[in-house]
Amino acid sequence: MSTRPAIPAGARRRSKSLWFGIVLSVVGLLGLVLLATFNASTGPAGSFGPLGGYRAQSFGSLGERIFLSGTDANGNVIPRSTPSMYGMMFAQTGCAGCHGRDGRGGTVGAMMGSFRTPDIRWTSLSSDQGSHVNGQAHAAYDEASFARAVRDGIDPEGDRLDAPMPQWRLTDAEMAALIAYLKSLR
Repeated sequence: MSTRPAIPAGARRRSKSLWFGIVLSVVGLLGLVLLATFNASTGPAGSFGPLGGYRAQSFGSLGERIFLSGTDANGNVIPRSTPSMYGMMFAQTGCAGCHGRDGRGGTVGAMMGSFRTPDIRWTSLSSDQGSHVNGQAHAAYDEASFARAVRDGIDPEGDRLDAPMPQWRLTDAEMAALIAYLKSLR
């Protein structure tokens, strides 16, 4: 009668860690599937969530389409940088995915953490009384400095915008439409 050799304690711990990692991965994937299935929103104030969609919805303007869905007049996703670990989660959303349908910003839950987004209604952006998410006042945006922020990630004072804000490749017409839509938000 042969006996099995004893398994070293370190090997048992590694095996348990491996199984724990696999279980955690499966649970995470199931969570993403549930979000997609129920079209859940993780953005502020009932905004467009990272796995939801506006593909079949009609829009009142090109600016609204860009703001809500991140797509151009033909329904194509507008190219943008993919910031840090949030790139995959928010790859198919517009501004509302983080800043909310009302543009007021807030806290956005993402994977294992969260981040705060600022109010991007034009009344807030164009005011010297506007503030960054950290509470500091910011210089007022005009249309040119807003375009620079969206395209290049640089604020009116010349500072880099915080991640996860992507840089969007909007045409001049798309930028004008987006600004007009932000001006309509109250």
